[in-house]
Amino acid sequence: MQLPTTYAKEDSTICVSVPPTRSDVLHPCDVMEDVGIAFGYNEIPKRKPVSLKPLPLNERSDLIRLEISSKGKHTHPLSAIRAAAVTYRWRPVHQQNTGSSG
Repeated sequence: MQLPTTYAKEDSTICVSVPPTRSDVLHPCDVMEDVGIAFGYNEIPKRKPVSLKPLPLNERSDLIRLEISSKGKHTHPLSAIRAAAVTYRWRPVHQQNTGSSG
């Protein structure tokens, strides 16, 4: 790894300084990749991250899909409906349909 680091005991943080010669380190995940290489990927304990909780929209659509499929119906229209809802909600405000023609 060979990146200069300092450890702050009071808040248990590690500060990593990336020199300009390491152009491959752009994000925090790149530093963690170096740690994994140095420490050994097989030595890192496996655990499920707590951040991998399903989104509420996905939970609801999965429940609806399960109910519909248990009745013998097709569930592929749900994917299109969910995709359209997410796409419309996350578009920038200036691109949303305001009802005007211009």
